[in-house]
Amino acid sequence: MDKQYTSNVEDKRLNIEEQQLTMGQHILPQQVWRDGALIPGSPDDVDFKVPEVINGVVVQSSYFNDGQTVHGLIQKMSRLPITRVRGTLNVFYNEELKNLIGREFDNDPTDKKKSWQFIIHSKDGDLAYGMGDPFVDIATGNLIFRNEEFVKANTEDTFYITFYKYIGRTGFLGATDNEQDAYGGIDIPFRDDVKLLKDADDDGRTARFELAGAMGNTVYILPNAAEVYTEGNIELDEYGKSTSISKNKGVVMLQENYQEIDWNIGWHNGGVWLPDGTARKN
Repeated sequence: MDKQYTSNVEDKRLNIEEQQLTMGQHILPQQVWRDGALIPGSPDDVDFKVPEVINGVVVQSSYFNDGQTVHGLIQKMSRLPITRVRGTLNVFYNEELKNLIGREFDNDPTDKKKSWQFIIHSKDGDLAYGMGDPFVDIATGNLIFRNEEFVKANTEDTFYITFYKYIGRTGFLGATDNEQDAYGGIDIPFRDDVKLLKDADDDGRTARFELAGAMGNTVYILPNAAEVYTEGNIELDEYGKSTSISKNKGVVMLQENYQEIDWNIGWHNGGVWLPDGTARKN
């Protein structure tokens, strides 16, 4: 890095000496954190609740409403102890470091006072920004010091860290029920304001389902393609016998539309959908 015009002023170092990204193509937190778009550009803009002490650590939390449901979003943890991993010199761990919020969410990368930047504390005081070249793996909860000189000189087995972490939903809602992969799963049921479908040829054409009616669970049965009686998927011979043009492509219709379509293609009026997805004529 060309430091010809750099300054040693601490507030400027936050931006000028930003730690370099060392990985290849990243999986960004925004791709995993379902509610990450609600994280503001500065912790100053977060409405934290009254602090509480959990396992000896001061914790402040913030929440948001999703309809009638309240979800957690952000926690501030002050002076959380992180302990050296046995068999290593430079790796320190605490489970709570998972989903730490980083500076990629900062509105102003030059303003240290309004940054999501974490602070590391030792028994002698706060470590200067970048000392030891620390890196937090937010998937595993490990903090790694990458500066060899710092690692060789360090004699402490425990540091402390003040930071912000994401406590909202991850991946698809329902992932907490997936024992195989904490970031897997799928949201069932999903909210009716979620756009579910997108046209394969035009990203501007999307679709969603909106729920209306009485309380309770509604069951929709999708018929087999060959049993979907539409003008575009039925061929009638001269004797009135019908044949489905495509066995794998059909049009889903509401039952109340069935009679009109049925009449238009030459069948007698009336009919109902059966539980197996087929239709019965009157």
